[in-house]
Amino acid sequence: MVVADPSDLSTVRFQALLLDCVGQAVIATDVAGIVIYWNGAAERMYGWTAQEALGRSVIELTPAPQSVEEATSIFAELAAGREWSGEFVVRHRDGRAFPAHVTDTPVFGADGTLQAIIGISSDITERRRAEQAVRHLSAIVESSSDAIIGKTLDGTIVSWNRGAEVLYGYTAHEITGQHISILAHDQATAEEISALTRRVARGDPVEHLQTVRRHKDGSLVDVSLSVSPVYDGDGSMSGISTIARNDSARRATERALAAHADVMVSRLAEEAEVSSRLRGLDRMKDDLVANVSHELRTPLASILGYIELIRSERVGLLSAEQRGWADAIGRGCDRLLGLVDNLLTASAIDAGQLRPAVSAVDLRELVSSACRALQPATKGRRLTTRFPALSVPVIVQGDPGELEQVVLNLVSNALKFTAEDGSVVCALHVDGTRASLTVSDDGIGIPESEQSLLFTRFFRSSTATDRAIPGTGLGLSIASTIVKSHGGDISIVSAPGRGTRVTVELPVAAASTVLTPAG
Repeated sequence: MVVADPSDLSTVRFQALLLDCVGQAVIATDVAGIVIYWNGAAERMYGWTAQEALGRSVIELTPAPQSVEEATSIFAELAAGREWSGEFVVRHRDGRAFPAHVTDTPVFGADGTLQAIIGISSDITERRRAEQAVRHLSAIVESSSDAIIGKTLDGTIVSWNRGAEVLYGYTAHEITGQHISILAHDQATAEEISALTRRVARGDPVEHLQTVRRHKDGSLVDVSLSVSPVYDGDGSMSGISTIARNDSARRATERALAAHADVMVSRLAEEAEVSSRLRGLDRMKDDLVANVSHELRTPLASILGYIELIRSERVGLLSAEQRGWADAIGRGCDRLLGLVDNLLTASAIDAGQLRPAVSAVDLRELVSSACRALQPATKGRRLTTRFPALSVPVIVQGDPGELEQVVLNLVSNALKFTAEDGSVVCALHVDGTRASLTVSDDGIGIPESEQSLLFTRFFRSSTATDRAIPGTGLGLSIASTIVKSHGGDISIVSAPGRGTRVTVELPVAAASTVLTPAG
């Protein structure tokens, strides 16, 4: 009960100023519940300014909807002159409900009549969360199958969970207050426990110590211990935590494995010898592929040179049929040369010799070069091909030859797997620090179940094999390796009968923004 003397106005003003500075919300109402005072903390806690709150019913402003009935009952108690204190759900002006601790006190005049009611409230949301966290942590500790033991800095046991009871046989009631050395089975173990306690008390934790402790029944238990210092919120060390796990099964397994160690070592030696022979055979295979590929490249280049000479008609005019033969030979040589290049690149990848010769590369030039190189592959076919050009350079740091091989592999795949009257588009785009090269077609597509295997060497999709479309399954694998060696990413979106879109992303050498292709 508070008795008020409102005649001393200077005292009242001082008290009001004092209340406006406290961290708790202070609200005063008349006997009808109309707000007559509302301090700054109340403004922050409930969202209403003092000007907005004065003259309004406190029941209208502070209780959460689910608490209005309880608030009305509490106010009736206060009107009867009885104090009330407890936790209560209130609401902010924005409608957000939250818990508060509220103390309401009736104020009586000198004549004993009820003059006003003062309520002091605090937001206890964070306290509730902390309490919930403590309860949650306590439940985790208690339900853990590991032994979790809390000790003072001198080693006196202060907490002992269910896992510790199972591991060591002592109940929490029996062992709380005992020194941790009760678990020692001999003097050496007692000294080990003492040394561990001193070490951790200095702030030096111990992880996964394999040792032995004594069970209540006298038997020995193999355990793995992690011992750590415990710090208070202010950073001061307040205790020691031990997590112990029964290590007996693992130790038994180790002993069983040790009994067969000689046999395992012998088998491993045999496997190592076989592996060595296989690696030798694999090197021979790589050498054979590389040598054969190099040997093939020279005559193929010569054949292509002669084909170009024939096509130029320097040695005589060609009939339409003869030109068709020359074009067919040229296309075959181009395919063989592409296969040879892929085999040589695959061999270089296996040998760890794929080392980009880095220089500034304009991706626009690579796309234009690929367009020119692949023109013979589109000759005589009803295909729509688009290679939209950009208005500004797209500069990346990389190996021009390797990046051109990526473009050629992707575009040639698109051409190969697109039927007559289809379309193939190779486009560039720059967004900030990333350049994107997208090759899309409306060809045969790839089943979703196979798309995760597309970058695996020699893998070919069922849509390609079912149609007997020739290929080696090397193109995408090589493209992926080259792109990743340049710090980029490659991805595929495809569906059977709806086409495929392959996107390569590379870091640009200098940031630029491209809005639209030029043309």
